[in-house]
Amino acid sequence: LTKTEPITAITMARILGELLPDISVPYGVNVLWDGRASIDLAVATGARFVREIFTGVYASDFGLWDTNVGEVARHRARVGGSDVKLLF
Repeated sequence: LTKTEPITAITMARILGELLPDISVPYGVNVLWDGRASIDLAVATGARFVREIFTGVYASDFGLWDTNVGEVARHRARVGGSDVKLLF
C-alpha cells in the first residue's frame, strides 16, 4: 500500500471533529490510496466503515499497486477497529 503523510489523516480528523456534532447517520472515511491511514482515521473519529482498494494488483498513474488485505485486517485488529467495515 502507498503511505500518505500523517498530516493528511490528522487534518481530516480535525475537520471531522468539527462536523461530528451535525452528523446523525453512520459515516465512513477514505484516505485516498492508504488503507491503514483510513482505518486509523475511522477508529479515531468513530467512522463505521472505510472505502478503499484492499485487494488485487492495479496499474495506476503511479505504477503498479499491489495491495495486501491481510496486512490491513491485522492492522485494523491491532488498533481496535474490528467493528469498522471494509468496503472494497
